[in-house]
Amino acid sequence: NPLASLILQAEVYRLQGMFAQAEPLYLEAIQRLKESLGEDSPAVAGAIHNLAGLYFSQKKMKESKEYYQEALRRKSRVLGSSHPDTATTLFHLAEVLRMEGQTADAISLLSQSVSALEDSGAGTSPAACRRLSRLSELLLAEVWKVVHLRGVHLAAYVHLCADESRACRAGQRNVLSRMLCCAR
Repeated sequence: NPLASLILQAEVYRLQGMFAQAEPLYLEAIQRLKESLGEDSPAVAGAIHNLAGLYFSQKKMKESKEYYQEALRRKSRVLGSSHPDTATTLFHLAEVLRMEGQTADAISLLSQSVSALEDSGAGTSPAACRRLSRLSELLLAEVWKVVHLRGVHLAAYVHLCADESRACRAGQRNVLSRMLCCAR
């Protein structure tokens, strides 16, 4: 299959750091997929996602963000918001936002990604654990900013964690309580 070979060659170039050679192949693959499978094909959304990954590898955050957003729109429409492929694009877009310093938006997308995996039955998968780990890193960093900036006493933070742990055991599972449950 010449189209599959084209996509594979683009991936090989990307993995080898040969970004200038990979980009036109990704763009050609997207165009050919649109022509052969139609605009609403999951393969088109996947190829757009891969192009966004190429830009991310080059630290071209503006382009990466633009293409991850396009891939997310397509995957959400075609596959649904709880599909694992949609969750993957949510995760990667969150990483772009994290790199840009848009922590609140990154936290929101990571939370959506974890929820999508849970909804699809993959809530305990290695991918879900990695995403939950990244989410916990970002949430804890935000909590520590508040603790530091507002002079909140450490005892108040520990008290919050204890309250969340009790809520977790009682079945009231929000993101922070899920993290605390997983840590035990």
